[in-house]
Amino acid sequence: ELSRPVRAAVVAAVVGIFVAADPADPFTGLAAGATAVTVVFVLLGWALDAQGFAPALRSVATVTRRLAHAVFH
Repeated sequence: ELSRPVRAAVVAAVVGIFVAADPADPFTGLAAGATAVTVVFVLLGWALDAQGFAPALRSVATVTRRLAHAVFH
């Protein structure tokens, strides 16, 4: 069961490396790579039905909402 999120992380890291290497500007590469890693990891974690993945996403959503509330209010 632990191999599912590990596989998702490995694939996401490889995709992130390829995406980050393409742009000429380092900051653009960093942003593109980080976005690619996040999207690929979330999609693969969901597709592989990794145990504990759904609660982790709910935690991230809660923290994001609280942060947005603190920043914008």
